[in-house]
Amino acid sequence: MRTRRSPGVLVGVATALVVLAGTALTLTARASRARAATLARLVTVVEALAPRAEPLLHASSEVADAEIRTWAAASGLRVTLIRPTGEVHADSWTLPAYLGRLENHLGRPEVQAALCQGAGVASRRSITT
Repeated sequence: MRTRRSPGVLVGVATALVVLAGTALTLTARASRARAATLARLVTVVEALAPRAEPLLHASSEVADAEIRTWAAASGLRVTLIRPTGEVHADSWTLPAYLGRLENHLGRPEVQAALCQGAGVASRRSITT
């Protein structure tokens, strides 16, 4: 004698899958909107700070450090001042005494794009973030 399975189990599983798919799509859409908002905020901050960055590349790392820490506090963002050679000249998360320990940034896609096109963006995890 065969037992019939209740269609309720299948309907329940199908409903759960639809709910999970809907949740995933909603989270993806939110993440996309958040990414776009963050990028817009970054562009605004960079456009405001870029004209003031050039003189800091000629200042000592200590002077540049004090200025970019002010920028970081005002923007709520990490600020890194990178020389055209890829050397980190100042970083709002690193004391000037430790800048020599940071890797050269020249090979990073966003730095290459900035050197070639004036601006560059990349998203990744690093040891310091």
